[in-house]
Amino acid sequence: MIQITNASYAYYYEVLGLNAYNWCWLYVTNVTATPTLISNLWLYIQTPQNQTHCILPVIYQSAPTSLPIPTYQSCTAGYWKTRTAVWSSQYPLSETLSSVFTAVNTYCPELSSYTTGPSFPSQGPYSKSEYCGKVGLLLVQAVAALENSLTMNYPLTPSQVITMVNNAISSNNAITVMNLQSYLNNLNEEYDYACSLGTIYPSISPTSSCALQPGTYYISVFVQPITPLQIGQSETISFYLACNVVSKESIPLPPVGG
Repeated sequence: MIQITNASYAYYYEVLGLNAYNWCWLYVTNVTATPTLISNLWLYIQTPQNQTHCILPVIYQSAPTSLPIPTYQSCTAGYWKTRTAVWSSQYPLSETLSSVFTAVNTYCPELSSYTTGPSFPSQGPYSKSEYCGKVGLLLVQAVAALENSLTMNYPLTPSQVITMVNNAISSNNAITVMNLQSYLNNLNEEYDYACSLGTIYPSISPTSSCALQPGTYYISVFVQPITPLQIGQSETISFYLACNVVSKESIPLPPVGG
């Protein structure tokens, strides 16, 4: 049982040890989650040499996963600032921030006339200590997230980006705005290898089962909530790890008592 709280995303390094005494296929089964707050939860099975042996998905898009899982992509705000030629035509560079993120009109009207293009000066006419200065910093990441969602396989859809940003601005709460700014910044940076042309990054695709030979392994946990969790919010995810010594088929287990 794993409990996650107060994080925009988290990586728990080598939280469990695992000894395999025979060849077997490791898999995840009998997954339950309450309430639905977590978007993705993956188990990284690693060797004592800190090499990722395989990745087992537990939760994907708020539900027990069905494979294959797509590979996400993103580019940073800095990338989009200097690559205007590849911007989506749906929101051209001349589009005003207020026409996309409408909450700006009510809460930070002095930002309304700025465009989504690279000329937007971060916090606008406000200082970083002011609420609307923080909104401006959020909008920098929001525009990058919007372009990512329109042009590549980003974890959020355009409508999700717009709704999340409008809701954060409308909260009139600086912490809520800063949390979302940090969350979008993390997403924009996390899959940034998509923007590094010519660079080869080793990757291991998640699988429904993982072949283990006898030996010691360690399990790390990657967790990504649907939106950043607030104080007091938590989700409990329960599942079984099982090893099939006959085949790689994943078989549901009966409930295990006390």
